[in-house]
Amino acid sequence: MRASAQFLQDFKAEADPQLRVELLRIAGALPGEACWTLVESGLHDENPGVQIQACRLAAKARVPQAIALLANLAQEAPDQDLRQAAIKALGQYKDPAAAQALARVLHDRDPAIQYLAVRSLRQSTGQDFGYDVEKWLAYLEGQVPNSQSGSAIATRPAQEF
Repeated sequence: MRASAQFLQDFKAEADPQLRVELLRIAGALPGEACWTLVESGLHDENPGVQIQACRLAAKARVPQAIALLANLAQEAPDQDLRQAAIKALGQYKDPAAAQALARVLHDRDPAIQYLAVRSLRQSTGQDFGYDVEKWLAYLEGQVPNSQSGSAIATRPAQEF
């Protein structure tokens, strides 16, 4: 706890965004709950690079309190790289709130964002409905989609060939 308090104090006092990024990167060695305040500060930082590193730390720490902040960034951040980092981070949470946040992102018009949301949903839920957004949305609304997609050839175990 003492280390996380020192990291937070140094983070808030640091004017250089690159050094704030490094503080977040180093803080990844701390236990999840110990770095929550640092994750929160990083996600609220004005610099997208710092926020992206905070998303990575949130994904590693899997602090449940970060889900709402990550969801907001995934939907609303003006920086595309930041949105993508938040979507990837949400995929690390095996939590219905993360899956619902990713469901909202599925409605985005950008196919790259939809693709990333599906990849994150696969990680978060353990399900695989291919890249069919409608099946994912049905699943996330509690419906049973017609059928699950088979795994891609590249992801099948070698013994199947």
